[in-house]
Amino acid sequence: MTAQIIARMLEKRGFDAYFVGGCVRDNFLGVVAHDIDIATNATPEQVEDVFKHTHKVKTVGKAFGVVIVDGVEVATFRTDAYGGLDHKDCVVTYTKTIEEDLSRRDFTVNAMAMDLQGNLIDPFGGVRDLRDRVIRFVGNGHARIEEDPNRMLRACRFVAQLDGELSELTLTAIRDSRDLMKFVAPERVRTEILKAMKTRRASKFFYALHDTGLLSAVFPSLDGCWDHEGGNYHPEDVFTHSMLTGDSISAGCPLTRLAGYLHDVGKPVTYNPETGQFLEHEKVGADLVKTELLNLRFTFKEIRTVVGLVEMHMRTATVLTDKGVRRLLKKLTDKGVGYRDYLRLFLADRNANTGLEKMTSQAVRQMVNTVEDQMSVESGVVKVTDLAVNGHDVMTVTGFESGPKVGQVLNDLLEMVLVNPEFNTRDYLMNVVQNSLYDNVNVE
Repeated sequence: MTAQIIARMLEKRGFDAYFVGGCVRDNFLGVVAHDIDIATNATPEQVEDVFKHTHKVKTVGKAFGVVIVDGVEVATFRTDAYGGLDHKDCVVTYTKTIEEDLSRRDFTVNAMAMDLQGNLIDPFGGVRDLRDRVIRFVGNGHARIEEDPNRMLRACRFVAQLDGELSELTLTAIRDSRDLMKFVAPERVRTEILKAMKTRRASKFFYALHDTGLLSAVFPSLDGCWDHEGGNYHPEDVFTHSMLTGDSISAGCPLTRLAGYLHDVGKPVTYNPETGQFLEHEKVGADLVKTELLNLRFTFKEIRTVVGLVEMHMRTATVLTDKGVRRLLKKLTDKGVGYRDYLRLFLADRNANTGLEKMTSQAVRQMVNTVEDQMSVESGVVKVTDLAVNGHDVMTVTGFESGPKVGQVLNDLLEMVLVNPEFNTRDYLMNVVQNSLYDNVNVE
């Protein structure tokens, strides 16, 4: 292993070398560590000197004491002194011992080190907290948060990652400091959200955010779902239903999963207590989610996927005719949603209703087959570009200039072909355009 070779070479040159942080934590959890970091008492210049003739060395943060050796981060023992609420606004001082280095870290479960002989350095009880699955700040929680307020989000994410809980002191420190969330860059919030989506029970991330008072700063629309009644068709409240939905979607589909947790955020806004209904909550929810994801600097592609799923989640996928399936596929295409992701959310939403029996595997398979059968039909069409004619053809026949009128003609043809796929031939469609009254087409 490259990291072991690096640590051994440092020791041979008379330096201390320890594996630190997440890789030690993951070792005790029986999880394969993807990133292995090394801490040493060698300065960056000394690290460079040790490996300059044998390994690829890249100094990425000499001011922070960090050198990358063949992809492994090697950091000099250090302490940090922060000048403000920005994690980058700190002064690094090199130290002589691993214990001093560990004292600057965020949580006890991340403040452990191990040498090449397997000896553990655990001055803050990280192994105990791993066993008890408790997330606890190293030292004074308020001080750790003031050094970097993003640690509040990290704490909630680790609750989900370790399937654990916050210690009482950690919970209190975050509640006391929640106003500092305004100092956390939106990009860093996005990163924590996406990491949380890859945990086994990401709902624990959202429950921790609510318990700490942070959810209103991250997803205010989801915070509004807390303890809101589910209406006529859901015995569970909206927040609980949303958490069950998201947890039912694979962690391998993080954006679909995020849509699952957010899919009903439009319900509190649209709730009619007289009827118990939430009319058009999917459209209202899509707008709310779009605004919040934009504020959190999600990419446009990510936003399109999540918002499209939220807007489409009320479209039924059961008891559909072939024509109905083709119309559904067209709508999914228009919203930039893959049919598999749509089906994942549909099934999760359906099965998260505690008042209904879960769909049988046979019913699920039949539903999937119905959709896939239509996708495999040779003449199947779900978008304008699948038509046997294009905009240039329409302009040639109608005399229209490129613009909305041409688009409407193509959409009219698409609607026709969705009902009768066999009509999708160039001759037939050109004849339709030639014999239709498109000279006064209204595009308003």
